[in-house]
Amino acid sequence: MWTLITLLIINIGLNYSNLHWQQDALVPASEEVYLQEDSDPWIGTPREYPSFDPIIFALDTLIPALDLGQETAWQPNWRNPFGLAYALYLYIVYKFFGLLLIGVLVAGIGKRLSDDI
Repeated sequence: MWTLITLLIINIGLNYSNLHWQQDALVPASEEVYLQEDSDPWIGTPREYPSFDPIIFALDTLIPALDLGQETAWQPNWRNPFGLAYALYLYIVYKFFGLLLIGVLVAGIGKRLSDDI
């Protein structure tokens, strides 16, 4: 469980760094919004488009059963070197270990509950 929390905290930190220092590393997933403004896709984001929230994005990408709308609205920018590195981390390390650790956590809780019955 602590490893899962550590992964979540690392991803939240990366999301905040994307938000403040490498804003073009994360872009809107909708092509109508992303391609609307070539220089800065964040400026072209319409009001009804969900704004990026680093904590909710981290939870949404870690737990596949949750659909908080951030993963479908935002994606790493594969053209930006930092965005590419973040995408590789997100899709290979974070999601893989997140799914593995959530499975272990659920199995452990299930085993604990079955022992108590």
